[in-house]
Amino acid sequence: MNLLIKKFKQNQSKIVYCILFLYFLAGLLTFKDYGVSIDEKFQRLSGLHWLEYLLSFTNLSSLQNIVKLKISSVVDYTLPIFSQNMKYSVFFDVPAALVEIIFKIEESKKYFEIRHFLNFFIFFLSSIFFYKILNNRFSNENVSLIGLVFYILSPKIYGASFYNNKDIIFLSVLVISIYYFFKAIDRLEYKNIILLSSTLAIATTFRIVGILFPLLFVIFYFFSIISKKDDLVFLPKIISFIFCYFFFLYIFWPYLWISPIENFFSLFNVGEMLITMKIFFNGNYVNSNFLPNHYLVTWVAISTPVVHLLFFILGFFYCFRRFLLRFIKIEKNTESYDLWRGKNEKKDLLILISLITIPLYLIYSQTIINNSWRHLFFLNIFLVYFASYAVYIILLKFKNNRNKIYLNFFILIALIHVGTRMFFYHPYQSTYFNFLVSSEIKNNFEIDYMGLTGIKFLREILKKETDNNKKVSIAVGSFLPLHNSMDLLKESEKKRLIIYGNEYDKADYIYSNIISEVDKNVDKKYEIPNNFTHLYSFKIYGGKLYDVYKKKNK
Repeated sequence: MNLLIKKFKQNQSKIVYCILFLYFLAGLLTFKDYGVSIDEKFQRLSGLHWLEYLLSFTNLSSLQNIVKLKISSVVDYTLPIFSQNMKYSVFFDVPAALVEIIFKIEESKKYFEIRHFLNFFIFFLSSIFFYKILNNRFSNENVSLIGLVFYILSPKIYGASFYNNKDIIFLSVLVISIYYFFKAIDRLEYKNIILLSSTLAIATTFRIVGILFPLLFVIFYFFSIISKKDDLVFLPKIISFIFCYFFFLYIFWPYLWISPIENFFSLFNVGEMLITMKIFFNGNYVNSNFLPNHYLVTWVAISTPVVHLLFFILGFFYCFRRFLLRFIKIEKNTESYDLWRGKNEKKDLLILISLITIPLYLIYSQTIINNSWRHLFFLNIFLVYFASYAVYIILLKFKNNRNKIYLNFFILIALIHVGTRMFFYHPYQSTYFNFLVSSEIKNNFEIDYMGLTGIKFLREILKKETDNNKKVSIAVGSFLPLHNSMDLLKESEKKRLIIYGNEYDKADYIYSNIISEVDKNVDKKYEIPNNFTHLYSFKIYGGKLYDVYKKKNK
């Protein structure tokens, strides 16, 4: 057994490279499988708009004209007034738009597929940095390896990593920022300050909550000098960090160029949603402005693998208890830090405070959260960190190598189970529910809220209707811009389809992914007419993703 453990330790680095290679290969082979989400067309327009704006400062007038033509061709995006929705980051959208222009991509199917690959690639890079974070903190290849697999096998995050170019890119850049935060804790030198401030600035352009981390960096410094006056020597570097952060924030965010101070502070007053909606949550339609406080916790609990939750709970409460006792027993006039003993504990406290303060801030500020917890997917960083922390503590307490093997075997079996379910969910991993959730419970929540199944339905109907000369008319019995999914079809396929929205009388088929912005119990907006019959449903593990209806007299 000792020989087995020794061989495993000798090959851990090779195993990590192998996992990363297989992970990248999986993404490379499947990125074309994912549908177009409801936000992607708008985000494409945002990228083209800001690219045209940036080109206005150059002499590249011919390129600017090409971009203007592209902009004029973008219609039917989800947010109707672009001038009121200009705050989004350009870090992903502008490079994606530039790729589209440089490589002269005209087919909608191609440019959305390229966006999906770029989205995945950035998340893939973040997985490498997450592994480096764990190695930096725990200096244990076994723990880092397990944490890396936890990170990759987070189904809801993994699925969204192909199409969600706001929340997932924010998560990815934040992971990179936290790595440099850890490096700055290890050694506060100007190289780390520049890398940390620049990555945090980019993260903030995606979600304003990113500003919390520069604040924490400064607050941690003041905590340090309270008990160790010698740390005052770092004050010039802290001032440099603050300057660099706001400098990079301005440089990386053209939205601030127009009116820096006014636009910056306006970000704190803008909610995620511009309209009030009804959210289907736990079997009831709830006003989006008055979601229960347990909305976030419930969604995390039902859509995160049980093995992740189990180790997270152990790691979080162990760490929380340690710092709570430390705070209670703070001694004055000590020569050491009061709240942490060394740099590693300081890193743990950073993650702990981040996880606690962010949800509290969201509740206090009454920030609107909808579509499960997609706006807060970045919390998965802290969830997996504490799950890895639990593994680390358990391995430290196990003196017997046999017990360590049993632990690794348990984790391996649990993760194989997660990976298997992800395979069967493909390409709808973002609709994942853990195995503790029954089919009945799943259908009490919004599932395909991003409209990813639209392309699957359209391709099914095209196969069903074999007459290529006949147009197929489709209505939509849910809150979904189904026409967006047509962007993944070939031009010849698009010509065969007519999407009528809610005009059921003109349609041969009705598609419904069961998402509604109104209370279906009292509002009959999406009620299926009597002259349509239910044709079939598409389900995964009992969760219904959409229904198809056909006109009876057809």
